[in-house]
Amino acid sequence: PQLTALKRLMRLSSPKRCALGTNESLCEGLGTHDFDDVSDHGPPPDEADPEDMELDNILPQSDDEGDGHPDRSLPQRQGVPPDVRGSTLAVDESIRSLPREESWQSEVPTSFWASEPNPKWESAHRTVELAFTLPETKNKLQQFSRDPLQFFIKSLRRKSVEISERRMTEDEKIGFKQAKHVEVKKYLTAKALEALPASMRPDRSQALRMRWILTYKTDETTGEKKPKARAVLLGYMDPEYSNRPTFAPTMTRTSRQLLLQLCAWQGMTCWKGDVSGAFLQGRPYERELHVIPVPELCEGLGLPPESVCLLRKACYGLVEAPIEWFETVNTFLHSIGYRQLRSDPCTWIYTQDDTVISIISGHVDDFLFTGRQNCPIWCDLQKKIQAQFDWQVWEKDNFTQCGVSVSRREDGSFDLSQKSYVEGIPEITISRDRRRQKHEPTTEAEKSQLRGLLGALSWHVGQVGYKFSAHVSLGLSARAAIDAEDNLYLLRYAWAEFNGHQVDAWHPEELVSKEGMQELKTLMSMQLCTEVMSGHCAGIPAL
Repeated sequence: PQLTALKRLMRLSSPKRCALGTNESLCEGLGTHDFDDVSDHGPPPDEADPEDMELDNILPQSDDEGDGHPDRSLPQRQGVPPDVRGSTLAVDESIRSLPREESWQSEVPTSFWASEPNPKWESAHRTVELAFTLPETKNKLQQFSRDPLQFFIKSLRRKSVEISERRMTEDEKIGFKQAKHVEVKKYLTAKALEALPASMRPDRSQALRMRWILTYKTDETTGEKKPKARAVLLGYMDPEYSNRPTFAPTMTRTSRQLLLQLCAWQGMTCWKGDVSGAFLQGRPYERELHVIPVPELCEGLGLPPESVCLLRKACYGLVEAPIEWFETVNTFLHSIGYRQLRSDPCTWIYTQDDTVISIISGHVDDFLFTGRQNCPIWCDLQKKIQAQFDWQVWEKDNFTQCGVSVSRREDGSFDLSQKSYVEGIPEITISRDRRRQKHEPTTEAEKSQLRGLLGALSWHVGQVGYKFSAHVSLGLSARAAIDAEDNLYLLRYAWAEFNGHQVDAWHPEELVSKEGMQELKTLMSMQLCTEVMSGHCAGIPAL
């Protein structure tokens, strides 16, 4: 079958087919002073295909096998073992019409291969099973039906992030056992689950199950990988899944830039704080929902495995967990005097006598704080915030927030960068043969690779790499330019709020117009636009 396929390939790919025995075919096969002695071969049989004879002159010859013609003395072809097929065929490069693609194995680093043969793979009947969980929502099923291959690729990427307990070493098992203990302690401290008496326990089919997600978390400072375990609910099993609120606002990039701009301009301090186990510190969960905890949680609660409990906090995996956490933070900040901005619901400001004392902006459990140095009001607010939630270590002036590295200069300005993120974007590998095909159209696989690369770069451009905006945007699509005047108008609106002014939503022109900005003695200038929309926030009078 392989020989037949090779024949067909040569018939289709050959730019021109020369008749056997013609001067043209002989000139192509022989050099200037070369000749082949075929006097001993004898005439070919009548039923021989002329194109078979052409192929006979190309493939390696062997007299070990017969071809069913005992009266024929022509040497026969030599078979090629499957493990080396494609690399040992003695095909003349001048006759080959299709380029030879390099195998994917050649691109895998040598260190990734086993140093010794593995007996598991020596058997010809060895198989590998790949299991995927098909989506249950309508939109995900439509995505799967449109492109099953892409769905499988994304599933493999998600699986590659998680760690399988079955493949762990003994040291890894010990590390993740300790990580599970830390997570169980968080659940017990938050009182997220409540044991039920036997008379109030529902049927197991009416309860949601939980599972462990085991990953490695890289320390942003040292680069060390630490085991991380998180117990999550299988939220898709919730019978009211489609009717629950899912939207929760997050801090915008503009708010982050304006916060740092104001901090640099006013000489305020800037802090970054990360809440530990944020969703477990949310407000009490009002809906009645029953769950079956993982065995480690059952043991911590003093219950037998597979016990049914009542959910008291919106845990990870629940569809409304993000909005429950947001409402918890919003209610608390309002209670201590902060006011929510209209331009960004995830930004809160504290003012006194038209003076900005503090601004807080948050992205889920990652918060930025700014306050006036040596101000007793800000010191009191800071103590209340740190006492309300369980925080990791607060970092001052130099930190990483949502993948963006923020560092403060001696003059009080800030530099923003994503060096580690950009260096981690994989480049598109192009084979040697593909490089020669400069005028060939791109394939669907190559277009998919390019879209993935541009998508990764677009996030960098949207955060700090603004000077590459035009190149990436043109690569993604040829869409119309955004109205710059609308952007400036929204920027003035947000900046007025950041300066402590309550802008009238029905008549914003009083403060948002250029005349209003001049009355506030915060002139709008091209220098400010450049600073706010770039990775450098300098301490200059803004807007």
